[in-house]
Amino acid sequence: MKKIVALLLALMLGLSCAVPAFASDDASMSDWLYTVKNGEAVVTGYTGSDTELAVPSSLGGHTVTEIGTAAFYRSKIEKLSIPSTVRKIGWWAFYGSSRLSEVKLVRGLGTISFGAFLNCTSLREIELPPTVYSIGSDAFAVNCRTRTGIPDILNDRRVGEQYYCVNTSFVIKGCIGTAAEKYAADKKLVFSGSDTLTFGDVNSDGSINSKDIILVENYINGGRLSTPEKFNSDLDCDGSVGESDLELLRSYISGKISLYDIPANSFRMPEHSRSEGHRHRHLRQGLPLLLLLPRREVLDGLHYQRGRRHYSCQNQGKSAQLGHKYSGACAHYARGLRRYSARRRFQ
Repeated sequence: MKKIVALLLALMLGLSCAVPAFASDDASMSDWLYTVKNGEAVVTGYTGSDTELAVPSSLGGHTVTEIGTAAFYRSKIEKLSIPSTVRKIGWWAFYGSSRLSEVKLVRGLGTISFGAFLNCTSLREIELPPTVYSIGSDAFAVNCRTRTGIPDILNDRRVGEQYYCVNTSFVIKGCIGTAAEKYAADKKLVFSGSDTLTFGDVNSDGSINSKDIILVENYINGGRLSTPEKFNSDLDCDGSVGESDLELLRSYISGKISLYDIPANSFRMPEHSRSEGHRHRHLRQGLPLLLLLPRREVLDGLHYQRGRRHYSCQNQGKSAQLGHKYSGACAHYARGLRRYSARRRFQ
């Protein structure tokens, strides 16, 4: 009888310990807002109170591959780590998160979009993995102010001026020969480099040839590569070396694609060779660090952020009548961006 009682007590204690832990994990995951795009999760916000966050690698059974536009707009987070599944950090993702002082990024991240860390005034440095091949303008413009008095020549009125105080002491850490080094040089920021990489030249002998193909083939079949050789082999910037990297290498050596068609080397593409669809993002290269934005566009950005949150809530069943606000906000925001692009063509 005593054995039965002891067994029942142990079972009850086990259950009492297990339930709170499960509930805590469930509550934590429910704080994340996200949408699903092509079967993958895009983080659109966080409603919890934690100031130190680790973005989950999956939500609702979907792999998290993107931090969406303005997902952490003016958030109170202080420390953040992003998993290797995330391929892109969207526009204004952490705009105005003034307490954010530490960000951990890992291999697999490829794109950091326009203004991703704009006005993150506590951020002093960041280390970029070698897989990052695209960094948008002002991604790390951590000091920004707005004032009025600039003429809007298209609408014949005075608008706001958003300008930057370049923090030349901001440190970009990364590998030499990557987009991190180029971005730091373009923006006159401090660059702290480690390994020197030449994407495609796996053995670093000064040329991309059949020897590099053999090394990658051997690695895929169970061979070994040193850490720099792995970095040089990761041509699709997904954080690993596989068949797609081998195919890119073969295509380049056979002349089917150019060096700039390899994602890892796309940041080296000359300005005049870039597609017309991306032209507006590069018009400011070589110009003073000055961005003219009408006050209306800044407000449109805020409307977009508010609408996006309503939309996320609606997707999770928290609201059924706010979807139209998202559509309207997107329209306002798109108008603002069009006006900005048009204005830049007259600069």
